[in-house]
Amino acid sequence: MHRIALGCAVWSALLLAIAGLAALARPASGPPMPRGAAARAAFEALVPEREVRPEAPRRAPRPEALSGTVAPRSAEDDSAAQPGPPPRAEPDGEAGPGAHGAAATDVSPQGGQPPRPEREVSVPGLGVLPAGVPAEEEGFGLHVVRADGRPVVDAVVRWMLQKDLDAVRARLGGAADLHPADLLEHAPHTLRTGPGGFAMLTSAAGTMLMDARHGDAYGWAVVRREEQSHRRLVLSRITHLQVRAADGAGAPRAGVPVVLSDARCRPIWRALTDEAGAAVLRFADAAILEAGARFDDLLLAVDVPGGAAVAIPRAQVPAALVELVAPPGRRVLVRVRDVDGAPCSRPTTVRLAPAGREGDCSAERAREAVDGQAVFDQVPGGLELAVRVDSACSPEPLSAALRSRLEGDSEVVLTATARMPRLRARLMDPHGNSWRGFEVVAWARTPGGWLEQGRDRTDDTGAFELDVPVLHRAPAVVELVLVARNPWGRTVASTGRLATAAGDGLRDFGHVTAADWSVLARGVVLDESERPLAHAEVELVDESGVADPRTRIVCDERGGFALRGPAPEGDRLRVRATEPDRRASEAVVSLARGEQRARIVIAVHGRITGRLLLPDGAPESGVIVRVEQPSGAVLALSTDADGDFAFSNVEAGESRITFVPLGFEESLLTLERVVVPRGAAADDPRLSHVDLRALVAVLELEVLDERGAPILTGWVGPPSSDPGRPRGRPYEVVDGLARVVVPRGAAVQVSAQGYEPAVLAAPAGRLRVDLRPSGG
Repeated sequence: MHRIALGCAVWSALLLAIAGLAALARPASGPPMPRGAAARAAFEALVPEREVRPEAPRRAPRPEALSGTVAPRSAEDDSAAQPGPPPRAEPDGEAGPGAHGAAATDVSPQGGQPPRPEREVSVPGLGVLPAGVPAEEEGFGLHVVRADGRPVVDAVVRWMLQKDLDAVRARLGGAADLHPADLLEHAPHTLRTGPGGFAMLTSAAGTMLMDARHGDAYGWAVVRREEQSHRRLVLSRITHLQVRAADGAGAPRAGVPVVLSDARCRPIWRALTDEAGAAVLRFADAAILEAGARFDDLLLAVDVPGGAAVAIPRAQVPAALVELVAPPGRRVLVRVRDVDGAPCSRPTTVRLAPAGREGDCSAERAREAVDGQAVFDQVPGGLELAVRVDSACSPEPLSAALRSRLEGDSEVVLTATARMPRLRARLMDPHGNSWRGFEVVAWARTPGGWLEQGRDRTDDTGAFELDVPVLHRAPAVVELVLVARNPWGRTVASTGRLATAAGDGLRDFGHVTAADWSVLARGVVLDESERPLAHAEVELVDESGVADPRTRIVCDERGGFALRGPAPEGDRLRVRATEPDRRASEAVVSLARGEQRARIVIAVHGRITGRLLLPDGAPESGVIVRVEQPSGAVLALSTDADGDFAFSNVEAGESRITFVPLGFEESLLTLERVVVPRGAAADDPRLSHVDLRALVAVLELEVLDERGAPILTGWVGPPSSDPGRPRGRPYEVVDGLARVVVPRGAAVQVSAQGYEPAVLAAPAGRLRVDLRPSGG
């Protein structure tokens, strides 16, 4: 009996130990930490919450497991996708939506069922947390990678929790104005990334600020721990864009607005110059990559209508100061009022452009109105201007013309002529439960296709309120579809028909029932090298190639997507993916009914191939070929024995190619504006025969010591002022000779460890070089 009792005790201890180890080893990639709404409001972030971009913790399918398939929604998809209360049984024994159930529900005040009372504490988008259950505060997973997706090992990671941010704010006072890199100088937590670029950070409720640095690469991020449990942090080069604004005479100008924009004129950075006329964008590469912009399409301009602009040269952030000319100007005030004449307090965008250049984003400037007023500073006097206003206070755009004054402020007032039609409702599932934390977008069918209306996010009760401007100018009846998605990719929809009414304002439709769309397609978007394409757009298209914008979603950082939509008209479903920067690079796959996995490959890179012509006797790998890509990244390799070179995975666009002898720095030849197409090799005749025979010489060196014995290890390169640090390429001795390629007519230095270097003036052919011991 004693032995049995002892054995039971030993087994109990082992089970407890195993359970404890499993708890300690629990990963941080699970669901975000739920918190009550009241608890969340108690934590005040130093960084505005609008800068936080929650990421959906979806798992991308493995490429090798995909087969180009799509399938109707299944019950397993429902249970796995939506956290929240269990469905309530339907009355009279009716079951919920089946595996092929469509989401077609009339939008009417009587539609749907009232929700049951909920006593649990709920958080939008996170389901419910039973009363008395504390929030789970597990670690935060950080994955540090380079821009090309390679993991960064041994990067230095710093982070601050909400309590650390509060302490710094209390100690420094103006900490909210500090750049995150400066703020993290006070970080109490630090570690280094391990294998695979991963780091596990301690976490707590509220805001977390973190950064990582490795050599000359840096990146930072801010997250809300309640919304994220892991983050992928991309490092970029440490660069700073320096701008100086001056008047026509060269005197610095303070208070001049400057803006950095991409090819579609989306603003990446805005600032006002200081007293010295200067403004600096710190960590410019990171800001540009975060905005998803291309370096070869950047425009730096004075942020006034028709202001001076400078294209960023050489496809990279310039190291030198960028000068902008900004003549003195005056203010232009644009006031927007609603139909009652009161200042419009709803979202309003005001655009100001020189007359005749409306819609030209290189000359047009935009401001968001505050309390119905938008202010444009430093506008030149005597300029004919066109004003265009898109406002939630008016169902139609507003426009006006004015001439800026030479003295004093210019002002124009625009008033809405009709009230914006609006829709208010509560979004419910077929069982009467609230769809909470969903972003709702209204789509109206027009002769030109589906037109997006307003959008809003449902609260804890499923309530939302959005604009429907089409009701103001549409025919008697409008087909309206409400498409709602939560942060984890679940999509529900409700379809109905609305009657229009002139001058109608807010309409309350009570409970609107929405269920999952009948088709679900999961998959991954890759480039031609099988690398995931983060943030690519995926949507359904019909047989004629027309896209359904209601279904458009964005892939996660691993290229994964879960696309839901209405059932196709035929037996096949067509899914289109577009490259993140929308450079007309896309791919379409056609999927048969019953399949559920899609693998979409987009060719986004090109190739460069060519041949060098070198003098007879030139050694293999004698010349380095460098390709400077549009983003500024550089590829380099040496030629083979025949002088051939080949680069794959080159960024599409215009590249710059240079040819440098191995061990030297000065370029022998530069080929500008080599166009690299997507998915193909550059067709540039200059690459087929790059003749360097007149630019280089082949040296055959016999390097001897003071006794006449050969020195088998040394360097050949340009002359160096520091004899202790030899420069150039290491030479290799074959049959007593070192054969190297050098620039023709240039001085060359031959050096070896422990010997005084010898400088040869314009060498060529076969030479004997005698080296003497250093210090002898």
